[in-house]
Amino acid sequence: MTMIDGALYRNMILAGANRVISKQADINKINVFPVPDGDTGSNMAYTFSSIANAIKPETDANIGQLSRKMAEAAINGALGNSGSILAQFFQGLNDCFKSEAAIPVSLFAKTAAHAAQSAREAIENPVEGTIITVMHDWGAWLLAHHHGFSDIHELLPESLGEAERSLAHTPEQLEILSRNHVVDAGAQGFVHFLQGMNDFLTIGHIDHINVENLDEENHEEAVQVDNDADIHMSHHENHVDNASNLINQYCTECIIHGKNLNIKAIRSEMARWGNSLVVVGNDHKVKIHVHTNAPEKVFRKAGEYGELLETKADDMWAQYRASINWHMNKKVAILTDSACGLPQELFVKYNITIMPLQVMVNNQPYLDGVNITREQFFKHLDDSDARVSTSQAALPDMKIAFDKGLRQADSIVMIPLSSGISGTYNSLKRLRERYAEADIHVIDSKSAAGGQGLVVLAAARAAAEGKSADEVVRIAEYTAAQTQQFISFKTMKYAVKGGRVKRSTGIIVDTLNLKPVMHFDAEGKIVKAGMALGTTLSRRKIVNLASKVAETMRHPSFIISHVGAYDDALKVAQTLQKRFNLQTLPSIVELTPVVATHVGLGGVGIAVTNLQP
Repeated sequence: MTMIDGALYRNMILAGANRVISKQADINKINVFPVPDGDTGSNMAYTFSSIANAIKPETDANIGQLSRKMAEAAINGALGNSGSILAQFFQGLNDCFKSEAAIPVSLFAKTAAHAAQSAREAIENPVEGTIITVMHDWGAWLLAHHHGFSDIHELLPESLGEAERSLAHTPEQLEILSRNHVVDAGAQGFVHFLQGMNDFLTIGHIDHINVENLDEENHEEAVQVDNDADIHMSHHENHVDNASNLINQYCTECIIHGKNLNIKAIRSEMARWGNSLVVVGNDHKVKIHVHTNAPEKVFRKAGEYGELLETKADDMWAQYRASINWHMNKKVAILTDSACGLPQELFVKYNITIMPLQVMVNNQPYLDGVNITREQFFKHLDDSDARVSTSQAALPDMKIAFDKGLRQADSIVMIPLSSGISGTYNSLKRLRERYAEADIHVIDSKSAAGGQGLVVLAAARAAAEGKSADEVVRIAEYTAAQTQQFISFKTMKYAVKGGRVKRSTGIIVDTLNLKPVMHFDAEGKIVKAGMALGTTLSRRKIVNLASKVAETMRHPSFIISHVGAYDDALKVAQTLQKRFNLQTLPSIVELTPVVATHVGLGGVGIAVTNLQP
C-alpha cells in the first residue's frame, strides 16, 4: 500500500488510543515527573478518549476532516501536562493535512515531524527525557528515513523501534527517572499509542479493536512491558522522592474561546503565574495548562483574552499524598465535595479528596473554593445586581474524583452533601454504576458544612485505622444519622436571592428583625427550628439547641461554621467549650461559596455529633 486513506488513518488512531486507555494504570504507576501525582495515564486516556469519540462515527471522512476533528477534540478533552502536549501534537497534524483523501508515507512522515516540533514549542521550558524527547526522536527518524519506504506497514514498525529506544534512554536524561528506576510516564504513553497503531497494521481487522468502549475507564492492571534498557516498569516499592517539585499546589487548566487569539502573548502572560506551562491551540481556541499557587489569577487573566469555556484546578499536593497512601496499602479512600466544612489541616492529615461543586456568578461558572476567592465571591454575593447561583459538580469532575480515589486505595467511600438539598448524591450514585468492577460506596451525609464535616471525619479516622470499606460505611452512616446541625441566619435576603424563600416572606422577616433558625431533619432537608428576635438571641438559640443534643452524647464533638462572621463564631465556640468543659476549642471553619450562597453573609452554624476523640 503506497497511500494512507481516511479509513486506515482513522483505524490506526483508534487502535493507538485504545492501547493507551488499556495501559493507563501502568502509566499512572510510573508517574514521577513533573510531579508525582499518579495521574499521567488517566490524563492521557481521557484525552485519547475525547479524540476517539470524535472520530468513531466518521467512517467516510477523509484525512483532512479527521485531523480537524481530532485537533478540536484534543483541545477540548486534554487533561494534565501530557494531555495538553498531545493536544498540540494533534494540532500540528492538523496544520499539514487539509482536504486530502489519501496521503503518501512521505507526507505522513513530514507531518509527524512537524507535529512533534509543534508540541515542543507549546511548552514554556521543555525538559529532555520526557514525552517531547520521544516525539522528537520519532519524528526526526521518520524525516530522515522515510525515503526508503513506500508503505506505512513497513515504515511504522521501523520508526516504532526508534521511539522505543528513545523511551529506554529517558532515565539517562532525567535524574528523577533514574533514581526511581522508571521511564518517563508521558513518553511511555506516547509509545503505547504508536504500538497500538502498529498492532492494528499487523492485525488488519478493526473488530479486534475495542472501539465501543474507548470512553470507559480500564482499572485493570496493564501487562508489564520491558524495553532494551531493562527498565523495571512495575510499581516501585518505595514512594517517589520528588516532593521538591511540588512548589506549586494546583494543576490549573482552562480553555479560551475568541477571535485572533495570540498564543505567544498568552504563553508569555501565563509564564508569570507558575511552571510546567503548556499553551496549545489555534487562533480561535486555546488550552492553558500551568502549575500555580494562584489559579484564580490565571483564570482572571485568561478571561481577558476571550470567553472562558472551562476551568479546572486539581490539588497536586493531595494527589502526591494519595500516591503515598497507595504505598502504605491504605484500604479505603475518603472523598467528599467542597460543601464539606472541615479545617484544612484535617483534609491534609487524612488525605481526603475534595470534589469541587460549582457556583455561577453572572452565568460564569467557578469551581467552589478553587478559582474564586471568598473575598471575591462575597463582593458578588452582596451585590444586588449580581446573579449568583450554585450547581452540583460537573460529570467530568465527579469522574476525576472517583479516579483519584481508585488510585489511592482499593475501595472508595464518597460522602457528599445531603441529598435533601442537592442532586449531587444521586448523580454520584448513577456514575457509580459505570464503575461496575470497582468497590465504590456513596453515603448520604444528610447535612452540609460542619455536619457533613463530622461525618467525613468519622469515616476518615476509621479508614486511617485500617478498617474495611464495610466498616467505614457503617461508621459513616451511623454518624450521619446522629449528627445534628443548627444554623442562625443574619438576614433572609440571600435565601430570597437564591430562590429558596419567597421575596414577600423575606421582606417581612427582615423588617421585623426576626432571625430564623434552621436545621437538617432526618431526611437531610433544611427545615425551620424556630425564630429569634435579633442576631444575639438567634446565636443563643442555636447554642441552646445544640447543647440539648450534646447532653445526650458521651463524646460530643462540635464544628462551628460561618460566612464572614468569625467573631460571632468564636463566641459560640467559646461558649460551648466552657459549657461542656472541652479541652480544646471546637473547630471553626468558614464556608465555601457554594454553601455561603444560601446561608448568606453573617450566617453561623453549629454541628454536633458523638465522635470518639
